Amino acid sequence: MTTTLQRRPGTQSLRAQPGGWTAPEGDFVFVFGCDEAGREGYFLPDDGVEISQVDTYGAARFIRAKARLRGPSVEPPTGWRWEAYSQVFAAETWAFELAPGETRDLSDLAINLVTIGGGGAITLKFGLRLVGPGGSPEAENLEIPAFYLDEIILDEATDALIIANRTPRPDATDVPQDETISFDLMDTASEPDPAETQVYVDGVLAYDGTAGGAQPGYSVAVTVPYAGTVRFQIQAPYLFESLRVVPIRVVSQNLSAAHTLDETWSFTVEDLTAPRVVSAVSRYHDIVRVTFDEPVEGATDPDLYDFTRLEAPSVDVEAVSVEQVSPTEYDVTLDIPITRGALYRVVVSGVEDEHGNEIVAPYDRAEFRGYECPQPDGRSFELWRMVPETNRRRDATRDLYKLIAVCQEVVDLLLCDVDRWTEILDVDVAAERYLDQMLIGLGNPFSFDLDVDQKRRLIRTLVEMYQLKGTKVGIIAVVRFFLGIEIDIVAFTEEGWILGESELGEDTILGPGSSRERYSFDVIAPVLLTDEQREQIRDIVEYMKPAHTHLVNIIEPEEPDVIDHVELGLSELGGDEWMLH
Repeated sequence: MTTTLQRRPGTQSLRAQPGGWTAPEGDFVFVFGCDEAGREGYFLPDDGVEISQVDTYGAARFIRAKARLRGPSVEPPTGWRWEAYSQVFAAETWAFELAPGETRDLSDLAINLVTIGGGGAITLKFGLRLVGPGGSPEAENLEIPAFYLDEIILDEATDALIIANRTPRPDATDVPQDETISFDLMDTASEPDPAETQVYVDGVLAYDGTAGGAQPGYSVAVTVPYAGTVRFQIQAPYLFESLRVVPIRVVSQNLSAAHTLDETWSFTVEDLTAPRVVSAVSRYHDIVRVTFDEPVEGATDPDLYDFTRLEAPSVDVEAVSVEQVSPTEYDVTLDIPITRGALYRVVVSGVEDEHGNEIVAPYDRAEFRGYECPQPDGRSFELWRMVPETNRRRDATRDLYKLIAVCQEVVDLLLCDVDRWTEILDVDVAAERYLDQMLIGLGNPFSFDLDVDQKRRLIRTLVEMYQLKGTKVGIIAVVRFFLGIEIDIVAFTEEGWILGESELGEDTILGPGSSRERYSFDVIAPVLLTDEQREQIRDIVEYMKPAHTHLVNIIEPEEPDVIDHVELGLSELGGDEWMLH
């Protein structure tokens, strides 16, 4: 065991509460390497860290476990690699490389105990090791990976032929296209029988023990790592299709034919498919909604959207801002209203999906027509038809038609505004600029920053607030409306009598004699307030209270003491977390 790999035990290595993996069971797991990504150290070949246990393990047939492998972010030099492994005595039961830049979960790790140990004491080991190039290389500065291990259980119930140590694991995602499929067959009665085993990859027979083993094109390695276990490693002759769900089916039996197996699992190949523009729809005069086929990143930059008009007469438009509507939908705001019914094309560049695949032609574009307002039935307001027929016939150059078409676009926008007049008056659908005018018209006395939905609510309730002005109920209701806090209002009692508590001549004096103090009150808040909330409450109270009354105090709960406690297994003496006093 190297000193570098056993630093900070209990926090970053060995038995620890990790940050890089959620423990499948309990709070603590075994961490081989370092839980904190990016740490480095100097290493020689065969450096590593290992735990072991000697026990009889009772009637257990299998030892099962779950693990996570986090490879280094940077690929080590040629010939160097990290491996997670387990051993029973000197036999290596499984080993997995911690591939650079990858994090993978192993959910069905198993060790067959039936055919080893003979019922006596067994030496079980788990560890992380560094495999280096041949010869005597000098120490190499390498990033420390992490091998997490947990939920180690003894399986005494299973008496069958099973599949274990599968990579990719069942339901794995982001599996590389060239992934080697690996799994172990284990049996509790006798050896698994490769001659009676068939393996299907994506519905195609890849290995048939009854017909010569590996099928044409497939590379298959069949080994026996230790008694009672047969390991299969299969390489397909092609790259798996991006995002394809690949089923793996294994049909087998043991040598005595007492146990049979027919099991299928699947995994999903990594996403190497570039995102696509599914559609573009003009939702308003100056808004175009662009929809992608998957969530994308970086799509809120208006410079990434290029609009081209495909018909004339029509106006050129540019994107000035972009708002994300959903992970796949974006509303692009244009600099000027788009031409009604004209054909446009939008081309999107520089957008990537969550896996870093950048959008490419020809799937980076979509065509759409300019927004057309719904028109009342029977309306006919085409300026060209209003031009005398004689003038239309003489328009051989079509110059008059183009001029009228330009005027028609302005008329269409005006008619659209006329048709939307009722929406301007409707608080439920009016644009924000009209909501602001409604609040001005209602004499809104509150200067708080509100979003669109809050402005609509305020418009609906402002008259009712006026009716409650000058009452305790009104103050409480308005504070609840703006802040969502349920306050209480009590009379100001400083240096006065409290009914049922005060004793004359003992702890009280005669109450205030001035009218200001008699008509003063306090606000009691149920929670600690921010400076902004205190200011808002004072503004609301000053407006809503009776004119002859006065707010004295806003009373809040006392802030609880923060105890800088020590957590076993987490806190470090002399570190940044705590120190002796």
